[in-house]
Amino acid sequence: MSDSASPEEKDDADKITAEKVTTEKIYVRRSSGLVRAVSSRQALFANLVSMGAMGPVLYILYAVYTAPSGDIPVTVFVGLAIVLSAAYVYWMLSTSMPRTGGDYIWTSRILNPFLGFMESSMILFVMITSFVSYDIYLAVTNGFSYMFINFGFLTNNQGLINIGTSLISNHPIVLGVTVAIALIIMGIMFLPIKRVIQVLVGFFIVTVAIFLVYVGLLLSAGNSGFIANFNALSTNSSAYQSVVAASPNVSYAVQGTLFTGLIFIMLSYIGYVNSSYFAGEVSGNPFKSQGLAIFASPIIYSVILFMNYFLQFNTYGHQFLVSATSLFYSGSSVLPSFGLPAGVNLPAGVFLVNFLTSNPYLSSLVALGLGLQFVAWGLVFYLVPTRYIFAWSFDRILPVRLSATSKSGVPYYAVGIYGVLTIIFVILAVYTSILSFYAYAIFGFYLSTTIVLLAGAVFPFRKKELFEASHRYVKARVAGIPIISIVASIGALFTIITMIVTVLPAYTGYAFRWDYFSPIVIVLVVAAIIYFVSYYYNKSKGLPVDLIGKELPPL
Repeated sequence: MSDSASPEEKDDADKITAEKVTTEKIYVRRSSGLVRAVSSRQALFANLVSMGAMGPVLYILYAVYTAPSGDIPVTVFVGLAIVLSAAYVYWMLSTSMPRTGGDYIWTSRILNPFLGFMESSMILFVMITSFVSYDIYLAVTNGFSYMFINFGFLTNNQGLINIGTSLISNHPIVLGVTVAIALIIMGIMFLPIKRVIQVLVGFFIVTVAIFLVYVGLLLSAGNSGFIANFNALSTNSSAYQSVVAASPNVSYAVQGTLFTGLIFIMLSYIGYVNSSYFAGEVSGNPFKSQGLAIFASPIIYSVILFMNYFLQFNTYGHQFLVSATSLFYSGSSVLPSFGLPAGVNLPAGVFLVNFLTSNPYLSSLVALGLGLQFVAWGLVFYLVPTRYIFAWSFDRILPVRLSATSKSGVPYYAVGIYGVLTIIFVILAVYTSILSFYAYAIFGFYLSTTIVLLAGAVFPFRKKELFEASHRYVKARVAGIPIISIVASIGALFTIITMIVTVLPAYTGYAFRWDYFSPIVIVLVVAAIIYFVSYYYNKSKGLPVDLIGKELPPL
């Protein structure tokens, strides 16, 4: 700068230099190192496969057991109403702050970094336990195993049945297969994100195609065909009627429709905001791309979900499913075993498909589709937490080295660390029951969602400059009140209700399990310890960590 520069110009130059130095002290590089290689359509498909067309083929078992009087197909749209309120807020925040790390970035900047880290730590814990490790385990024990069981059942091949049952009860075999799948997923995650999303799109296409085959089988057999086949393949010519008569009749109840059935409906919808976690890697206008991926995906998925549950209830019969599920869990002989090992006669679509068709290839295909669905969940919920680890490291909560990226934009340290954690939790899934706490995991997920919605509600007031600089639809108002604040407040009310429903015995039908709930408390305590150790360590090094909550990281 020349000596003739005015004092004001010198002050401005000094301010810019100071800000540059400060930013570089916080962020070790001027760009994230990630690559914006995901199209809006790919982001949509990634969110759709995150929810999953094939999930209810197994989840109908749990949905009926927890909500025997619930009208589950109707609850699909009750859940959609809740989901759309949250989806709108995530959409608006992704538009205003399109950074990889998603809700961690928003809550840490709008509220404070500590709360942001706590909230996102809870999501990471839920994802690695229930949506990665346990889903990989279920892919083997409830999906791929039935490929062999179904084929063997319809062809009277005991060897295939034995292979299938070994994938359920033989721990060393189950562990070997689950670890192999986990390693394959980790290998995929080392690819550029464009390739990872292409793999997810492939999973979406294949699972939807198999879902449509299953729909065709449900429609072609109908209730009468299912009853006839069920009776013909059992030793009792009236086996279906015996199962129905073995349990008291249930009637639909408003309470069941609106609340108890929500547990697994809301579990099915989880994933519609996944594109927000890698928003910094999605190309195009964030308003349009995230609107398509986050807001449109649950609407599309609600049609798939309704069709799945509606056709299953109508084909198998609501009373039959309630009775069969009750008999299955009680070990009653009234539910035919069909000569299969104990526990294999699962009253869910993955096994009941054998009474829709005599074609073993089609019945095994449905089981394959369910297994692939769980693997897809393992993949997509592996992707999301690695972006958390990256964002935490970029903000110096974790060692900065963990934010390193390859030339193709892969945060390889984050991928490797999460892979090790996945293997550990896969082992726990196989040899313990500690990870089988889906309802409590949903509590943790919607606790985090509630915090995000509260951040969205106060966004216009706590970050006025950023809010006013956002897209015109983000800062839209009704009667002078920001729409995002209104929708976020309503959404938070719904998510709080959902949290309560997932653990309250009056709705779940189970006594409260502290041993299942305690991991949620433990992870929050550990997260708090990590945060404060990191905070004071960086402070001792003279780093301006207090500015983290005031600045958005670079793209």
